[in-house]
Amino acid sequence: MISFKVLLRHDLRRLMLDPRFYVTALLLVSLIATATWLRSSDYRAAFAEDQAENARNESEIERTGELNRLYDMSPPQVQAGPLAVFHQGVPLTERNAGTTESDVSEAAFNANPLPQVFPPFDLANIVLLVLGLMVLLTSSLALTGEREAGTFEMLLVHGVSPRALVMAKWLANGVAALLLLLAGMGVALLIALQGGFRLTPPQLRDFVLYAGCSALFLLCLAALGTLLSARSALRTQSMISASGLWMLIAIVLPSAGAYVAASVAPLKDLAEKRRAIEKILTDDREASLNSQIAKLYEKDNPELNRFLQPAGISAEKFRALPDKDADALARKLGEGNPIFAGFVAREQGAVLEIIQSTWNEHAGRAEKIETQLQDSIGVQNNLILMLTAYLPATAYRESLSRVLGFSYSDLLHARAAQKEHKRAAVEYIFGKARLIGGVDPFNQRVDLSDRPRFKFTERDAVERWYSATPFIFVMAAWTGAALFFAIKLTSSRS
Repeated sequence: MISFKVLLRHDLRRLMLDPRFYVTALLLVSLIATATWLRSSDYRAAFAEDQAENARNESEIERTGELNRLYDMSPPQVQAGPLAVFHQGVPLTERNAGTTESDVSEAAFNANPLPQVFPPFDLANIVLLVLGLMVLLTSSLALTGEREAGTFEMLLVHGVSPRALVMAKWLANGVAALLLLLAGMGVALLIALQGGFRLTPPQLRDFVLYAGCSALFLLCLAALGTLLSARSALRTQSMISASGLWMLIAIVLPSAGAYVAASVAPLKDLAEKRRAIEKILTDDREASLNSQIAKLYEKDNPELNRFLQPAGISAEKFRALPDKDADALARKLGEGNPIFAGFVAREQGAVLEIIQSTWNEHAGRAEKIETQLQDSIGVQNNLILMLTAYLPATAYRESLSRVLGFSYSDLLHARAAQKEHKRAAVEYIFGKARLIGGVDPFNQRVDLSDRPRFKFTERDAVERWYSATPFIFVMAAWTGAALFFAIKLTSSRS
């Protein structure tokens, strides 16, 4: 009687002695090495540019100490992590919900002419498309090869159980796939480290967990291929079935699910709403601000003319002066006239209130539209997941995204952190401006050392894997079901 161990060793030896295995390994490692090298150089360039821009902003704020520098700055961006080199993230309907790894790689894609010719493969895409298809095709020949060689019945006659036969074939192909995966990921990591990346221990643990998720995906495909092999009589039949199944679960059904989701929950007037948000925060706010300040000045001008009459200047000419000149003149006139100093302080306070109320009003209007956009995008993304997450390919992508912290919920979390920082910065600015009093608050050098700093805390590995468990269970369920039916079919043919 041939034991399971003997059968497994025989199948592994046959795979390891096949020259095609080493040719495949060489091609796969070369592809992964090239992709990692390209992605690493693009990532480093984009990351360095992002850091340089943030440094310029910080130095300009510290150099001038002016509140308007802080007021006009956009919210700080979430720095991309090194693992972006290995995994681009889930392609979302809205790719700009905060600066993420996908934004960095997309910016590098647009700036570098090489990706226009060569697709910007990352490690996840290579495992999904290249290695995944190879494993599915190879395992689909496991049992049909025995049938065509006439050894299938011989094995059963010698006491090999259908369960042992199926499990040995599946495990042999799975182990071969895992060796290729290990070689590819090892080369990718070495190239990234050689290129200057310094992964921290938590990031290295994430990389290992990423490898585990990829291994589960390949074992799932090996089980599906073994099932096709169990129900096919000929090699050509099993290979055609494997190719069709791959097209179905990796391309057709996810695309169809996304199309159905887009039809059921369309993103209406996406570009128009974005233009509306931009208009509210720029043109509308500026027009409202100018209108309200002009009304305040018109009301105050008769009183201002009386104060300025001894200096031989009108209110209109005083208003037309540059901010710093107007502040200097106001201080000079106010030194011997406390009533005028009180008038200037009151007017500056009123202007400050107008600016803050205008900011709050228009920020609230824009946030309502933005919330509508986020809600509709969230509905569409959740619907796409509901329609396609039961597929191994989609489950693999989603589990990677959740393990590495790049899922849609993480993007929303990053966006919320940016909004909170912007809100805190605005409140800080108006608080500082009130303390200054009597001068134009936004062009005065002030102490900004205590200003709010942006903080973004990523979830730890345990939280990410906990959120990824539904999708990991999907792949485990496919693996178990495929092996169960493969054993049933093999038993019926024995």
